[in-house]
Order: sequence, then structure tokens, then C-alpha cells
Amino acid sequence: MKKLWFVAGGAIAAAALAIASSSHAAAGIVFKLAPSSGYVVLNDVIERPGHHAVSHFTGKRAAACLNGTAQDDYCRQYLENDPTGDAFVDYVSTSHWRFFTKIMGGTATDLTGNVDPTGAFMMSGTHALSGAQLFMVGKVKFAKGTLNPQAISGTLYFTSTTIQEFGQVAFKSVGTQ
Repeated sequence: MKKLWFVAGGAIAAAALAIASSSHAAAGIVFKLAPSSGYVVLNDVIERPGHHAVSHFTGKRAAACLNGTAQDDYCRQYLENDPTGDAFVDYVSTSHWRFFTKIMGGTATDLTGNVDPTGAFMMSGTHALSGAQLFMVGKVKFAKGTLNPQAISGTLYFTSTTIQEFGQVAFKSVGTQ
């Protein structure tokens, strides 16, 4: 059966992660995130009863969605596009982060949760444009002997009844802003 790549961008838009809720002004350390791979289950696309459409994507394809060059209206409809093609996390504290896809003048999705002393974390929040529930799970690398964050990596899980999709995106930080 033909793969449904044309809908992948919508999935990537939701997957590409989140924006909305509060205007962005950095309050902590801002990490630039690089998505490596992911997938989206497209519940709004019926291939045949008992089967679901799944769209897999690479980091390059996610970056095209984030910068608005993907041939997909979902990327422009559900994300604030930035020419860099990057996503960002503002690490405000061990219980509050802010996720955004536009570095200058964009809005941020507030994520709350916990980072434990070993660096394991789980954060969650709601993306206003897509209605997606976001869950970030992974590891923070601290500077030796401190709780000062140096890098983050993990997986962003999302689900949205608004756009009828769910999936995940693996990511790692590639520097700070």
C-alpha cells in the first residue's frame, strides 16, 4: 500500500513540537535542539480497517517543517516558523522549561515537571496552536559536581485530538543561544 508521505508534514508539525501560551523572553539557559528522527500515527487517514498510517521522518525533514520550507500547510499552520529550522528549550529551572520554534519574537509553550539530581527528566505542557499534549522525557547532562545544565537529550511524545495524530521525536541539544 502506498505510504502517506504527503501527510507527514502535518504530523511533523505536531511532532515538530510546540509553541504557544506565553511570549518568549529567555529566563534561563536556551538550548538549541536537533531532532534526529521520529514518527507520527495519522489517525485522520484511513488506509483500510484495522491498519493505521504511520509516517516516519528524519531530522532533515523535521527541520524543513520547522523553517517553513516543507511542502505542507500543517507546518505553517501549527508552528511558528524560523529560518534556522531549529527548535529550542529555555531551561528556566528543574521544574519549568519553555519550548519554542521561533527564536526571535515567537511564543513559547510552558512545560512543567521535574529534573532529578541524576539528570533524568519528564516535562509536559499543551501546545495552543495544535492542541497537542507534549511530554518530554530524557536526560540532562550537568556540569561535573553541579546541577548546572550543559546539554539535554531525549524524546518528545505528543498527542492531539484536534489534529487526530500522535507520535514521537528523538532530539538532542546542539549548543546554547
